[in-house]
Amino acid sequence: MKTAKIERILFLWYNQLAKVIRHPLFHDYRTIFFLWFFMCVFMVIKHQYENNFLIFCGVWDHLNAQLPLYAPYPKEYGDVNHYGPVFSLLIAPFAIMPRPLGLFFWLLFLVSFLYVAIRYSDLSHFEKLFVFWFCSHELLNAMFLSQFNIGIAAIVLLAFTMIERRHDFWAAFFIMLGTMTKLYGILGLAFFFFSHQKIKFIVSLLFWSVMMFVAPMLFASPEYVVSQYFEWYADLLKKNAENINMLAIGNMADLSTNISLLGFIRRSTQILTYSDLWIILPNLIFFCIA
Repeated sequence: MKTAKIERILFLWYNQLAKVIRHPLFHDYRTIFFLWFFMCVFMVIKHQYENNFLIFCGVWDHLNAQLPLYAPYPKEYGDVNHYGPVFSLLIAPFAIMPRPLGLFFWLLFLVSFLYVAIRYSDLSHFEKLFVFWFCSHELLNAMFLSQFNIGIAAIVLLAFTMIERRHDFWAAFFIMLGTMTKLYGILGLAFFFFSHQKIKFIVSLLFWSVMMFVAPMLFASPEYVVSQYFEWYADLLKKNAENINMLAIGNMADLSTNISLLGFIRRSTQILTYSDLWIILPNLIFFCIA
């Protein structure tokens, strides 16, 4: 009898929940956008001077003053910058604003960028709604740290959509934007195999790589910008070594370090001395064949 009563209560709860979910309010794109907008407002009120945003603004400030982009500035913020020189142009409009206002519009830009990327995709209406609601919680976490990962997600999605619609020139733009800001955008190169205009795609990649390489030279000397690209390369090598060293010094259980297949294999095998290329190259070959 008790089991039957519990089942009946659960059934009634399920019906009520299903009725709520079917409400038109939860199927309206405007609901999502307003929810994400108020999340921006909440984050600014709660964290007016988030450290990551200060680092981002520092990329513009230091490029403008032609100071090292990858040196520590403990009086300005904690940690160091790991973003490419071209990121300075992306953050510039927000860096010149008063910090709380700049943070708000930065978060609003990121969520709007992702919102447009999902709406513009070729997913069905139901699939778009599912993605919107499913990623809202993780979006809140990323906003909490003012992370550009939101923008990277939008960039990768837009790149794929552009490839599918045969707009290879703009697909290349988004791929190079993601690659030359945080490197993660290089994932978009995998879409090469879906392109119907591969020559155009390659030429477009070369065009945008040159444009984005020289773009920071509008605000700083060519010598300075080139030197910072070399410094960025050195910084990425150092950051990768630090991720491996965190495991080497007994921090295998730190799930916030090296969250990737490579990190999983290192934790599982407890072997730290091999090169990641032993894993990357075979998988790259397999991907190309598949």
